[in-house]
Amino acid sequence: VRTRVHVVVGMTDKATEKELKRLRGLPENKICPNCSRKDTMFGFSAVCWQFKTFICGECKSAHQSFSHRCKSVSMSNWTMDEVRQLEEKNGGGNTIAHNRYIAGAPESARADPNSSLDALKRF
Repeated sequence: VRTRVHVVVGMTDKATEKELKRLRGLPENKICPNCSRKDTMFGFSAVCWQFKTFICGECKSAHQSFSHRCKSVSMSNWTMDEVRQLEEKNGGGNTIAHNRYIAGAPESARADPNSSLDALKRF
């Protein structure tokens, strides 16, 4: 006798999805902290886990070249604890990252939305 067992592992629950979507849509999280690219629609679809930031696709590639873990907003499984770490009050989010890592860099050294992948990696 064959028995089929369907197990759903690691699906993101609705409350967690809703909170992630809210954080993704905050104005400050719609500006890539690395290159200042703006997303005017839904927000960026990737999170650099090391810095707890929402990042554009080009900067995601740069982060991954350094083995930084990046999670997809829509394709990865998320726990509420992970999502809470992205909140500004918990040290996450793009504003804190920008102020901590980018604001002190001279304008001439900063990456911009037109920077090449190599320039993003150098920055």
